Amino acid sequence: MISGVTATRAQIDQDGDYYLLPVSQKGAQRQLLTDLVAETLASEKPGLIDIYLPDATQTDEDSRLGQGQESVRQQEAALDGGLHQWQERLLLIHSPTLAASGARGLQKRLQEAERQLIALTPAPGRSKRQATDRATLEAAVTQILSRYDVADYLQVQYQCHISERQIRAYKERPARTERTVPVRGKHHP
Repeated sequence: MISGVTATRAQIDQDGDYYLLPVSQKGAQRQLLTDLVAETLASEKPGLIDIYLPDATQTDEDSRLGQGQESVRQQEAALDGGLHQWQERLLLIHSPTLAASGARGLQKRLQEAERQLIALTPAPGRSKRQATDRATLEAAVTQILSRYDVADYLQVQYQCHISERQIRAYKERPARTERTVPVRGKHHP
């Protein structure tokens, strides 16, 4: 089954036009980007070229926008009852400015996720409810890691500490043991 996006690109190519779009960060496209970067880094001669502002001299480091590389992949899609095939050019571009911005964004997401993870299991004290069900705590942790897209960067461990307290008999009340079962999560960057 060809997706609507691929069919649209096939129609654009068949009409002799061009298209330019960023690689999506979802599904198979995310893996495509990962593979392209891995191939480039593994190559002995990656073939990266410097990218400059249009009016800049190629010796001016301040006007360099980044580095890039081009590769080609075969595409095909069912179109108008037939199979349309074309070569799709992929431009892999590294911008130090964009990379630094992404790193700052990741750092902020990590800090916020860490803050929310700590809030899930506060230290014992007045008005501080401890989690008593591991499944509920795990679901909350998974939701936080997913919301901030940091599951690959944080590791969470769960610990359960059982506290028992003996209570003496009093009047008609029998002696008993009270158990407290807080579940704590620890995260590691």
